[in-house]
Amino acid sequence: MKRRRGLHALSERMPASLGSVRFRLAAIYSLVLFALAAVAVAALYLGIRWELTTAGRATPSTQVAPGGEGSGADPLQVESIQHRVDERLERKLGRYSLAALGGLLVSGMVVGWVVAGRVLRPLGRI
Repeated sequence: MKRRRGLHALSERMPASLGSVRFRLAAIYSLVLFALAAVAVAALYLGIRWELTTAGRATPSTQVAPGGEGSGADPLQVESIQHRVDERLERKLGRYSLAALGGLLVSGMVVGWVVAGRVLRPLGRI
């Protein structure tokens, strides 16, 4: 019961716009959209990571250096370079994905606010 009083006291200190039904609906819309997008981005990220680490990876003995056969390139060195490129790609993909999810959360809140306002407009007239 004490926790409920604490939450009630917190809700009384919040600005009226944050305690409104419109804000709550907008937050729910935004969080649902964010969760769905996060699942989709995570699935894409994991799929790309799996592809980079296992599927389609040529063995060092079958890789051909940029200069063609007989160029003297060490297959293990080529593999090492490819591994570093793959790691860099994963890091960039992770950063871009997090930035996109952050933007989606903010834009989802704005769209949710507009949609909730339209949904609640008839109730306001009553």
